[in-house]
Amino acid sequence: MQIEINNEIKTITEKFSAQQVFELLQIHNTNGYALAINNTVVPKTKWIETILKENDKVLVIQATQGG
Repeated sequence: MQIEINNEIKTITEKFSAQQVFELLQIHNTNGYALAINNTVVPKTKWIETILKENDKVLVIQATQGG
């Protein structure tokens, strides 16, 4: 099954959770990250239970600080 993560097509298995996106991207510390699926932000508390579907568009962003 295919999804889009930050404008890149990725192939995943069925029952792939939002949490697993970070594993796929090799991000081990998710502090300061946000995730949206099809333009809807998914709270971090829901990442494990949120299952991706074919053609979902996932956006992963990292908070940065600046002045």
